[in-house]
Amino acid sequence: MKRLNLRNIPAERLSQRVFYVLVGLCVVVFGLFYMVGYDIPYVFNPDITAPMFTGVVLDTMYVLFLLALACAIWSAVKGFSVSGKSNGTENNVPYRAISYAVFVGTAVILLLALLFGSSKEMVVNGSLYANKFLLKLSDMFIYTIGILLFVAFAAVVFGFTRYYRKK
Repeated sequence: MKRLNLRNIPAERLSQRVFYVLVGLCVVVFGLFYMVGYDIPYVFNPDITAPMFTGVVLDTMYVLFLLALACAIWSAVKGFSVSGKSNGTENNVPYRAISYAVFVGTAVILLLALLFGSSKEMVVNGSLYANKFLLKLSDMFIYTIGILLFVAFAAVVFGFTRYYRKK
């Protein structure tokens, strides 16, 4: 049996394969969620539905979140240990300062979004939902995603206007 040696695979090809596997997994999971048993009535309240594959969708998201968190921690630890051995620049690009700024900036955005997130009670499926921490946590993720998407969009626009700025 042939051993898989990840060191011989270029990073671009490896990330492309991982991306394809993740997209395929999500398509299958959400396809099952929407196409199989989506209209099953909820046992305790027949006015709302209880899709059959809700647990699979939630478990998939938990596993993907934990994998992403583990990869982020591993990457941060490896990046900090490797960058400590050099002067922090490569091709006159201060990559150490950029990675510290991204790390600290993301942590600050997460913390501020958690602090300013709403903990106002909500009515979900006719029931009052009042867990203040989870309400603030969900607001934190929503606000952070919005802020980071805006920053990414602004960076893309800034990159596209590079040629106009040089003239």
